[in-house]
Amino acid sequence: MKKINYDNETIELFKKDPRIKYIDSYELRFTLEFRQELYDLISPNFCESNIKQALNKLGIDTSRITRGCIRHLCINFKKRRPCGAKNKIKYQHILNILPDASYNSYLLSTPYFEKGRKGISPTIELYNSLYSKLPKMSVEDTLKSLDIDINKLGYQRIYLLQRRLESSNVNSKSTFSDEQINHLKANPYVKKITKSTLIFNDNFYNEAYVFKDYHIDEILNIFEIDSSIINYDRKNNIKYKINSWQEKECLPIDGNIELLIKVETNKYNKLLSMGNETIKAFKSYLASCDCLGRKMICHMIKELAEDSNCFYSTRSILKLFGMGKSSYYHILKDNDYGKYKALKIEQDKKDIEKIKEVINVNKYPKGRRMIYMLLDKNNNHMSMNKIARLCHKFNITCRVRKHNKSRKVARDLLTRNCKENLVKRRFKLCKPGEITLTDISYLKCPFGTVYLSALKDSSSGIVKLLISKNNNLNLALDTLKGLPVINNSHNKMFHSDQGILYLNDTFQNKLKELGYIQSMSKRGNCWDNSSQESFFGHMKDEVDFTKCHNIDDVIKEIKDYEYYYNYKRPQWNRNKMTPIEFATYINNMSDAEYEKYYNSELEKYNIMIENATLKAINRAKNIGI
Repeated sequence: MKKINYDNETIELFKKDPRIKYIDSYELRFTLEFRQELYDLISPNFCESNIKQALNKLGIDTSRITRGCIRHLCINFKKRRPCGAKNKIKYQHILNILPDASYNSYLLSTPYFEKGRKGISPTIELYNSLYSKLPKMSVEDTLKSLDIDINKLGYQRIYLLQRRLESSNVNSKSTFSDEQINHLKANPYVKKITKSTLIFNDNFYNEAYVFKDYHIDEILNIFEIDSSIINYDRKNNIKYKINSWQEKECLPIDGNIELLIKVETNKYNKLLSMGNETIKAFKSYLASCDCLGRKMICHMIKELAEDSNCFYSTRSILKLFGMGKSSYYHILKDNDYGKYKALKIEQDKKDIEKIKEVINVNKYPKGRRMIYMLLDKNNNHMSMNKIARLCHKFNITCRVRKHNKSRKVARDLLTRNCKENLVKRRFKLCKPGEITLTDISYLKCPFGTVYLSALKDSSSGIVKLLISKNNNLNLALDTLKGLPVINNSHNKMFHSDQGILYLNDTFQNKLKELGYIQSMSKRGNCWDNSSQESFFGHMKDEVDFTKCHNIDDVIKEIKDYEYYYNYKRPQWNRNKMTPIEFATYINNMSDAEYEKYYNSELEKYNIMIENATLKAINRAKNIGI
């Protein structure tokens, strides 16, 4: 018994809607116009959820519609746009709708119809004849040319023929006979042929693309393929692939030379018959054809030029078709022309065998440098690039040094995001807040290792500290939250080493948002950030972490030391003041007082740079540079 889908209340409600064509307890159907409107609204994203949303948008309550109805709409939409009923009459003013039964005996006497389950049905010969004339001739005109009275044949049969030709799904199960398979196997352009399958190779499509404007039967005949043994469904697929083909690199064709010469002759004659488009098409063909095709063309040009009835010289023909004279004579003279790829493949196989012999000398793995040296010792010299190419081609890898992806990422970041050293050790030649130093150090505790990130004001020495279990980007970004707010953004400078965290794009973008100019130490030079490194050294000497049993204990110790360092601990080289006191002292100076202080620090800086230069010169002399 059928399941009742719609109750009486729903039926009465939907009957009032003009967009619903029919509804009863089991079924609901929308009008053609509404289905077309719905199709256009959601195209091309056809799914049940989109259909539901569209129906609700158009004022139809989808909670009253069954899921099966929506699924049915979705399936039909994916096939095609809703169209009129199949029995719509197109030629009723000139054709009889029903066939004339008395005319069937004549149709059966022709090779185009045969007896079927429902009277008579078209043969494959009729379909092939109709397909070969499309689109130049209509189905009606083609039937008239075959001496068939279309008025007696009836509209229904003509309509059925048209629909089957358009859908291209009739006779798709037709098979090849053994004789046809043997005939197609001999063709070098056929990649695979079975009783139900026909596949052409890439060479066929590369060369057939030049003739894409021709009918598929003509294209197949150019390549010496009998088009009559291939049904129109396969022809449709082949033609579609030719029209949408993109040229690929492929090896020259090996096969029956006589057949290949015939194919090249057919192509040449077809190109010459293309009228005003001859030169353009021939040039396009020369650019796309393989080496064997070029050689065949050169032989044809030679025969054409030697013809006594020819009105053109060899040079004029070559100029006409855009081929160089030297290339033409070189191709004629070189017997191995077109075999370059095959010879190179053969040589590569020989060379890789020599490489494998060297690799298998003992059990130890070898890289390309080792292979190069061992081959050279055996008088089998190969370049490094050739060894690398062959090893890559034949999938031979050396696992001694694996490719490190993280190291490559770090190297790319260093190349792209490394900043110039703008501070140049002038730690005290600035006012408080103008230069901020940073670094990350590790702390060894009884329960494990924790990481300390520090911010230090270069002039006053004020520090801000942050502890984390992990040395990652989050630690560096959290450190930026402790940066002081400075009104004059042009004087802000943020200095660090070239650590991977400070090279990160996210970190640098965040720093730009805060208005800081980034500066970095030279690679491997701790003196460029010596003020920050000095703080870590003093802190680790003064704080005892051996009594810390968890990270909370470490955080408490660090907070206590941060307060002690900023407010209680005086520093000898900062006028015996604490960092907070020294910052207040500098900020309260008059312009004359600050200039005097600045000149004093500048003199100390110049002496330091002079001593560093002398040390570098003496070190260079000692190592013999």
